Amino acid sequence: MPKSFFMISVNWVATQSTMKNIQTIDLALGELGDWLRFSGSCWILLTDKSSRDIFASLSKILNKDDSEIIAKIDPTTVNGWAPKWIDEWINSRRSQVL
Repeated sequence: MPKSFFMISVNWVATQSTMKNIQTIDLALGELGDWLRFSGSCWILLTDKSSRDIFASLSKILNKDDSEIIAKIDPTTVNGWAPKWIDEWINSRRSQVL
């Protein structure tokens, strides 16, 4: 099954942004694919799941007053400044995206 990269951003409103809550999302994303945490509220996920699947998984964790955006990203159009390890992580997985 083809894989895609998704950017997942959480706006913690009703749920506190604690390390425990962040790690809970880490674990949920781990069940969906390969991920990296860019910040305490932003992840990149490589998965064969859909954005709806990701939303369904995270909606079990987040409060309905929290906000989340899940967007497919094209790794060939990624631009910006990030630590080298993030570029390396994305580039080493680009061949898995069809």
